[in-house]
Amino acid sequence: MLKRSFLALAACLLAASPALAEQSTPTAPGTTSRTCYAVAPKDMAGAWTLNLSLRYAKRTNNLVGSGSCTQATNPPGLVKTWLRGNYFPLNKTMTVVAEGYPISGKKGAAGEEEANVLLDMTVPFDGSAGSGMFACRTAKGEWAKYDNAVVTKVECPAVKPVKK
Repeated sequence: MLKRSFLALAACLLAASPALAEQSTPTAPGTTSRTCYAVAPKDMAGAWTLNLSLRYAKRTNNLVGSGSCTQATNPPGLVKTWLRGNYFPLNKTMTVVAEGYPISGKKGAAGEEEANVLLDMTVPFDGSAGSGMFACRTAKGEWAKYDNAVVTKVECPAVKPVKK
């Protein structure tokens, strides 16, 4: 049900994207740099937080990235994910719709990849706070969903070089 509503929203936005492309809109982040966000519900102690590192492809409006859902509980909750999706620039904001999949490549009961993160957020190009919805599939297989989350652009952590 949750996945179906995301796909319906993405289909509506994709249908409108040719018209959006013709509008004079600010340029989305480039493909050579990362943009990082923290997405968290407002005033909810013990809730999950989604941390994102995204790269945007201007020509195709696709995005890829990595993320982690964390929960400050004992024991702490952690869900790592690879994200893929689309972004849609409109006036002074950008809507991002993406799904995340386990980094481990873990398959579901039917042998297919099962999403472990769902994301729908709108962020202004000026770097101020945006809003969104996200959901993380916990280790127990249950979805933790937050409809009224605050999206904050954050400084991306340094990338460690790969040792050869």
